[in-house]
Formats: sequence, C-alpha cells, structure tokens
Amino acid sequence: MPSICTSLRLLALVSAFTQQFTAAEPSQSTSDRCLLLAQNTSFKDTTIISSTRLAANPSVQPWGVPCGSAPVPVSVPLCRVQFSVRTSNESEVKAEAWLPDEWYGRFLGIGNAGSGGCIDYSTLNYGSSLHFASFASNNGHDGDIGLPFLHHPQVLQDFASRSIHALSVAGKRIVKAYYTRPHSKSYFIGCSQGGRQGTYSALHWPKDFDGILAGAPVTNLHFVLGWLGLMSRYTGAPAGMSSPSFIPRELWAAVRREILKQCDGVDGVVNGIVDDGEACRFRPEVLACSTLGGEEGVERLTEPQLEAVRKVYSALVGGDGEVLFFGYSLGADPLTVFDPLFGGSLFPYANDWWKYAIYQDPDHDFSNFSLADIFAANELDPFEVSTISGEFQELHARGGKFLTYTGTHDQLVPAGNAKRAYTLALQSMGKRAMSAFYRLFLVPGMDHCGSPFSEGPFRIGHNAFSVPPVNDTEHNVLLALVDWVEGGRAPERVVGTGGEGEERVLCRHPLRSVWDGGRWVCKL
Repeated sequence: MPSICTSLRLLALVSAFTQQFTAAEPSQSTSDRCLLLAQNTSFKDTTIISSTRLAANPSVQPWGVPCGSAPVPVSVPLCRVQFSVRTSNESEVKAEAWLPDEWYGRFLGIGNAGSGGCIDYSTLNYGSSLHFASFASNNGHDGDIGLPFLHHPQVLQDFASRSIHALSVAGKRIVKAYYTRPHSKSYFIGCSQGGRQGTYSALHWPKDFDGILAGAPVTNLHFVLGWLGLMSRYTGAPAGMSSPSFIPRELWAAVRREILKQCDGVDGVVNGIVDDGEACRFRPEVLACSTLGGEEGVERLTEPQLEAVRKVYSALVGGDGEVLFFGYSLGADPLTVFDPLFGGSLFPYANDWWKYAIYQDPDHDFSNFSLADIFAANELDPFEVSTISGEFQELHARGGKFLTYTGTHDQLVPAGNAKRAYTLALQSMGKRAMSAFYRLFLVPGMDHCGSPFSEGPFRIGHNAFSVPPVNDTEHNVLLALVDWVEGGRAPERVVGTGGEGEERVLCRHPLRSVWDGGRWVCKL
C-alpha cells in the first residue's frame, strides 16, 4: 500500500494543476474548439489533417499503416488530432494528438519501437487517461521496416535524430492553440527504440522535455542490433534448420530450465527469477548430458549446438580481449523471441538496418555477418544514431530529469547495456550531478519493455500494459517522474507489482533489491 505522505503529495499535485488549468475554461465548448482546430493554418511546417471530438470508450481505427491490434480504446473524452510536420523537402512526420478535456497542463511526447514507423496508440490512451496532452508519431515513415531508409537520408535522419524534436515543437504549438494557454511541463515516455529516442533528446535536444522516462534504451544501437544479428548467426542463420548449430524450440526450453536450475537461487530466493545474471557462472557443458531437460523425448545438445549456446551466453569480445558487449540475459526466455531471433533467419531489425541504412544494398549477403559489420556501422554512425554518450550537462543545468529502467529478463537488450550507459554518464557528470537528475531502476523478471508475459514485479506504470493496481508515485514511475520534476522529490525506490498482485521494492542503481528473510530491502 502507498504511504499516506505519498498519497497526499500526489493528491496535492493533482489538485493544484486541476485548479490551475480547469478553473478558467474558455467560453467555446470543447467540441467547437476541437473542430475549429482543423481550420487553423497558422502552424509553421505543420498541417492539421483532421480534428475529431471523441467521447470516452469508443473504438477508433489507427491512422496509416497498422502496426498492432485495432481498433484502439479511448478512456477519457478528448479531441483527437491528426497532423503532419514537414521536416525537409522530401520528408515528413505523421502524428496524432490526444487532447483530454480534463488537462493538468502537461505535455507528453511518446516514442516508438523497433524500426519506428508506428504510432503508439496504447500509450496515447494511457497518457491522455492521466490527463497529459499526449502526442505520438510514425517517426517519419510508415511501417515497422527499414526499407524507407534506402536512398532516403532525410527519412533516416527523422528516425535517427529529428522526429521527436519535430513532434515536440509542433505539438506544443497545437497545445497552446487548443487550450489557449501553453503547457506548464513537458515529458517524454518511450521504451526500446523509444528509450533511445528519449536518451537522444536528453543529449541533443535538452530543452524539449523537463522529464524523460526511457525504458530498455537501445543506446549503443549498432552493437545492440549487431549483437542480435550475431545471436541469429550463432544459431544457424541464414542457413536455418539445416545448420548443425540450429537449436529447436524444445531444446531452448530445456536450456532455460537448466539456467534457472543453476542461477535462480543465487540471490537467496528460488522464485523463477534471475535477479542478476552477472552473479551466476552458468556452466553450459551440463547441456551435453543425456539427462538434459528431464523430459521423455528431449535429446541432449550436439557439440555444434552446445558451442552455439556458449557463444550466445558469453560476452562479445574484441581482438584485444576487450569486452564489447554482453552475453544473452540468463533470465530471458528465448521462446518468447524464438521466431525472429533463433528461428534460423537473421534478426529482422539487424537485416533491415544493415541492408537499407548502412550498406544501402537490398541484396546484401549476410552469410558472413560478423563483428566487422558492427564496426563498419559504428564508424558510419548516421546522424549519431548510436546514442552513446554521457554528456548530459545541458539537461542537468536546466533542471531536467532522466529516469530509466530495464528488466533482468530482457530478451532483446541485456540489462548491462543500461548499466554501462549509467556508468558512462557517471564518469562524465560525477556522483553529485547524477544524484540530482539521473535514476536507473533494474526490474527483476521484467522482459523487454515489460510485456504481460513478464515474470516478477514488472507492473510499474511505464506503459498501458503495466498499470499497477495502486496508481501513485511509489508504484508508478511516470507519476514518480512528475513528482520529481514538479515536487523536487527524487525517487529512491519504486514498488513493483507482479501478475498475482505481489509487491517488491525496486532500488535505485547501484543498490539491489535483496530479500532479508522477511521483506525486500535495498542494499549494495
């Protein structure tokens, strides 16, 4: 349960903003204001395509190329605005705004996932339900594919560096026109590619957002995507099931059972969760034993398969012995990403990135994809898309806040990536500055971006699929970020909630959530 003080702080925060931004409603009805917005032609580089008044709970169809389930819900009455922003003579960003009737003065920019060409409708609904004026875009192209990057550098620039800034600038003008007053504070929320976008904004557009919530950020992008490509290569791509190193589904299930057998109890609690993969020395040679899996019909791994497992769970090392990237997360469930990552074809996002963004060759042959390809991409680094820097001085100087999180069971971006980014910033900024503006929380059992298939206390309010039953600043990281920006209370811990309602304290890195025999506590 939330503390009385936390609940009162949130109530006071909401009450203050409710009074400030609803006490003097303009004489026009919300329906009239919404319809008139489409007639506004004064926005620079921005075209309002439509504006529609929506009541709560209707079903609405997504705009453009669908990238997820449709239709989508609308939880509160709002004005739905579809618009485009011209970013160059040959590129534009398509976007939507969901402007709730009950608005607390806050702007919310929303990031993308994957290759970025999808409007995130679930977060539009989540943000507007919490009374943010919420904005999301297609990141400058349609569809979760890389083909639009081919021979279109302006489209690639939108994806890499420009679309979120364009959304922020245009969106704030729309907010002012609709509500007849500017926003008070500006926030960003995103995970995976969206986590990278939030980090990029913090580094390159520090004036755009007062608070940034960046989950499982794909920073060091070329190494993340290249490493995922190597995971596919180790396990048979592009030859597929005919490769001797290909590992079928049932054997991956046996591999994970063995990992949990060896590593689950290292933290002192046997609960199906690997809290810290670095604390366990996984011995894959056991997988060659005839007793593998403990189930009738499950065969042992062959030597090529065993070598593939060794490579998957080992760090990526350079020629001079330097650790370049991390091994696959020991807690991650390979079956949840079997088809795209271990199914015998090159990981699709790596395939698209090198074909269309790096080599600009749709017929590129990936038979020999290797560390050299990663180095080539990192050297090119179009529009600084790698997003690997600790130079947050401008964000810190203006009082901005950066809150990030990642799961220990992430099956696409290992938790070490976020920890390395934190260390890089610590080295650049110093401990005192970091304490003032940067927080990282590791979430035991959470998979990539905290899907409903996660294990452990993954419900921390970071997206529409993870809303905790108690929605306050202790349990909800988005509200904790608001409280930090507007109330000056930096989050030292977050309470995560599991699928069965169980709670666990999550700790500000480098502290860890540890079971002391009676409760979860934060310790070094």
